[in-house]
Parts: sequence; C-alpha cells; structure tokens
Amino acid sequence: VNCAASECVPPYDNPAQAAKTIQEALAYTIDESVVVVAPGDYVLSGPIELYDAVRLIAAEGADKTRLIRTGKDASPLFSPVYLNNKDARVKGFAITGGYTTSKNGGGVLIAAGGGWLEDCIVTNNVCLNYDSQGGGVCCDSADGHISRCRILHNQAGPSGSYEYGGGVSISAGTIDNSLIAWNV
Repeated sequence: VNCAASECVPPYDNPAQAAKTIQEALAYTIDESVVVVAPGDYVLSGPIELYDAVRLIAAEGADKTRLIRTGKDASPLFSPVYLNNKDARVKGFAITGGYTTSKNGGGVLIAAGGGWLEDCIVTNNVCLNYDSQGGGVCCDSADGHISRCRILHNQAGPSGSYEYGGGVSISAGTIDNSLIAWNV
C-alpha cells in the first residue's frame, strides 16, 4: 500500500502498482497474506477489519506510518482497527483519532477471535459509552496479544459512567513490554 501511488492495479503485488488505501489492498487478501504499507498518513473512512489470518505491516514503523480517523466530530464513529482472528496481525502503526460511542476499544478492538497488535503507538482515541472499555485498546480474547506498544493519551467513558481502562481494558489475552501512560 502506498498512499502516493499513481497507478493502482489489482492484485497490488508490486510497489509500482500498489493500492492507495489499506482497505483496497485488504479486499484482495486471503489467509496468510501479508500487506506491507509504505510510510504516510492514511485517513480512514471506515475501520480496518481483519477476520482472516492476514498480517498488516508498516514498512518503516509507527513513527512514519499513521492510521487516522478524523476526530470526534467526523462521521461515522468507529475504532480504526478491529481484529477477530487469532493469527491476524497489525504491526508498526500509529493509530489515532478513533472515537466510538457504541462499542469498546476506541483505537483498537481485539474481539473474541483474537489477534496481535505489535510495535504500535495507540494515542488520542476515545471510547464513550455508558460501559466504556478500553479508550485505547480493548482485548476480549484469550487469543489476543498486545506486544511492544505505546498506549498514550486515550480516554474511556464520560464522567460518572462505568469506565474500564482509559488506555487498555483486557479481560483475557496477554500484554507485554508495553508502555501504558497518561490515559483517563
């Protein structure tokens, strides 16, 4: 995937014909596919949803590759990343601007099927519902894994509600070697 690509030709199997959006590239994946994303800012019009064993990897890491939902006043409201397969992986992205009022995981939701979030920066995401869980990341799966991530400046819940984890809410799964700070 290359947001600056000039000639996009499916199945997007070489840099000269790369997809411009991650969603375009994911439409051509099957189990075991690897999607490599060039550095840049990728403004999302909908969530990145991984239901298959697909690896989504930022070529140059989270400092240079951002997944951006455009903020709380933009519609629709969604979590930028949704994982629901124990072998799905998202690696090396900054994930920001997620805003949801109807489900958990303002930035990332690792659902019952599981998945891996690795080497990511999850920042400035919001989950505002009465039973908010995970302003940055919500992990609801024993097959969910959060590793080597920085989860910073996220928010769960409006004041007076039941909030669980401004940064992370994890009911099952693992989290290791991660920094979780400055969340409310």
